[in-house]
Amino acid sequence: MLNKENLSIEEKIKLLNGRSGEIIAEKQNWRYFVMSDGPHGLRKRGICYPNMSLVSSSWDPLLLYEMGEAIGYDCNAEGVDVLLGPSVNIKRNPLCGRNFEYISEDAYLAGTLGAAYINGLQSTGASACVKHFCCYNQETNRFTQQVYADEDVVMDTYVRVFKVLLKKSNPDFLMTSYNNLNGEFVSQNEHLLKYVLRKLLGFKGVVISDWGGVNYRWKSLKAGVDINMPGDEDTSWKEVAEAMDKGLISEENLERALDYVLVALEKCQKKKQVKENNKQLLRR
Repeated sequence: MLNKENLSIEEKIKLLNGRSGEIIAEKQNWRYFVMSDGPHGLRKRGICYPNMSLVSSSWDPLLLYEMGEAIGYDCNAEGVDVLLGPSVNIKRNPLCGRNFEYISEDAYLAGTLGAAYINGLQSTGASACVKHFCCYNQETNRFTQQVYADEDVVMDTYVRVFKVLLKKSNPDFLMTSYNNLNGEFVSQNEHLLKYVLRKLLGFKGVVISDWGGVNYRWKSLKAGVDINMPGDEDTSWKEVAEAMDKGLISEENLERALDYVLVALEKCQKKKQVKENNKQLLRR
């Protein structure tokens, strides 16, 4: 197990931000997370599969498992630890520019097929990052959009997809969405992240923000966002340190996040198996 006892408070905080985390990991001689976009192919070298909307129209969990598995081996070949996918957003707005990468407008179907994809990908030793939690339906004004929904709608539709998925799979990572939900940004929403995601749904992986999806780092850390992406080298940690000095956030919040991250970092240090692409799968 990677040892956190040698880390100072400053280093612990920095490890929880993408860019500064790389620097701290390098000092410790640890491999830090290499992440890449998906979900229907690795955004490096590798096979580009039909998009998730089309593949999911098969209603075939085995096919999604095999697709995830093949992309997982592509991740290993390219030195990618975390694939940023699958996307299980519930389709609501036909003008959403990313509907092609979302599985379905149905929570059960999206959760079931998303879980199959995750199980296939993680069987290779690579990690999946399911996204976006939650109520994220459009790209227009995505950094500032305000979403208002009754609690029963949130739970029965938008949370349900993650409930189904987490019963059938254990993704190593989960990404929060940009949007504000009922007056609070998801990345700062303690009710959603600590109570719903962690306690009700039992998620045990690492929670990361979307890129630039954090407004106040100390609030997001307190709420349950373990890693701020992409983070920075020398700003966010000072904000957290100052909040700790003022008693706005406890060291317990920091240690909780660090424990989740160290488990995932431990997996990164392991050697991954590589297999040749199965082009018969692409044809199928």
